[in-house]
Amino acid sequence: MAVKWFAIDLALLFRRARRIEDGKVYDAYVVYPRECVCENALSVFLSFTLPAVLEDQCGYKLFIHGRDDLPGEDQAEQVERCMRLSRRLLVVMTAVGSCGGQGVAPPLEEFDWQMGVHSALVQETISVIVVQVEDGHTHT
Repeated sequence: MAVKWFAIDLALLFRRARRIEDGKVYDAYVVYPRECVCENALSVFLSFTLPAVLEDQCGYKLFIHGRDDLPGEDQAEQVERCMRLSRRLLVVMTAVGSCGGQGVAPPLEEFDWQMGVHSALVQETISVIVVQVEDGHTHT
């Protein structure tokens, strides 16, 4: 019963103990629709919830555009470099209704989305995790 109660803590302990050096700096590259970032739910999720859970509690290292990038750096080069240094792509999708439309929208217009999909589907160098944020609720 104790193992079941502390299963997540044990998994994180073993993860830290057997960390593989593969040259990757980030555990996940976060892609989100930037035109919807002014939304309160998405802004809170990207700024507070996601880093608090994945970085502070679980020990993951995330690259979040707008937080970790350097001003004045060429965006295309930075996206390509940081994506090569990431183990997986974390795609945050939002409800289109809040951005003007219906349904759920991935960040299709973003260069990092296109680069990540190409890396995942064609080159098979990165895995993809999809998260949907909608009115303060998160679905994976």
